[in-house]
Amino acid sequence: MALKVFTRGIPKTIGGFAWLMSGLGAIVFTGGIGKHDAETRAEVLSGSEVSINSSLNEAKGDGVRLISASDSRTAVFAVPAQENLVIALHVKRMLRATHRTTT
Repeated sequence: MALKVFTRGIPKTIGGFAWLMSGLGAIVFTGGIGKHDAETRAEVLSGSEVSINSSLNEAKGDGVRLISASDSRTAVFAVPAQENLVIALHVKRMLRATHRTTT
């Protein structure tokens, strides 16, 4: 039930942004869904005018991947996030700032 609520809530949010921006150039799935969850990506876009290529969506890869169908008006990307790197960079910056204020 929670997954169904989640996958139905995303299109509502995308639709709101699409209306505010007068259209979309791309939809980007990132994090765990962007890297590993082809089923959720497909479910989120089911019933919409945005279409994905099922072979590209199911393919594994570590980099940025275009997964939209060739006839889709909106590009769809699967982008693995680098949360660990971002956290490490923030900690490094905070440590430098703390070191400067204590010396």
